[in-house]
Amino acid sequence: MQPLLGVLVATLVGGLIGYITNIVAVRMLFRPEHPIGIGPFKIQGLIPSRRAEIAVRLAEVVASYMRPEDVEAVLAGAFERGGLEEYVKEKVAQALRSSKPLRLFSSMSPEAFEKLVESVATSVSRSFSGYARRIGRELAPILAERIDVASIIRRRAEEISLDEVERMFRQVAGPELRRIEVAGLALGATIGVIQGVINYLIIPYLL
Repeated sequence: MQPLLGVLVATLVGGLIGYITNIVAVRMLFRPEHPIGIGPFKIQGLIPSRRAEIAVRLAEVVASYMRPEDVEAVLAGAFERGGLEEYVKEKVAQALRSSKPLRLFSSMSPEAFEKLVESVATSVSRSFSGYARRIGRELAPILAERIDVASIIRRRAEEISLDEVERMFRQVAGPELRRIEVAGLALGATIGVIQGVINYLIIPYLL
């Protein structure tokens, strides 16, 4: 084999080996999901094998930054938003319209009856919403102290499928993973060049 051709082949082979090796290494972050026995050894993806530990650590980190007053603000804000008033109004109106006794003893025209339903539903919903907001402001600090944020996050992290974890990971770190694969190609090619130069250009002239 001609020296330059030998160097070229070594470069291509080294680059291919480095590229495939890094692709496999990235893939093994997530796969295999379950341990696979190969003789006395067991192979499992890094994330699946450490999934419980990752969930616990993630929950601890998030919980350490989420203070009770943050949870309190979220709960209080939920009660302050106007969606509750519309919900109560709709439910009260539905109950009044479907009340057979009320319709039976009502001598009003359909238009007058509908105006009565709208008026009562609006009045009840406003009163209830104001009361709910006051109760919410009082309950928010109590509930915030009792909500275990870490347990909620840990449970949700454990429920996420491995495919979803991989998809999210690749969305966030996709370019970096690609650079790792390309780096394997570059490193393998560099090693191939060095090996080719030594084997086909240097060693023959030393012998």
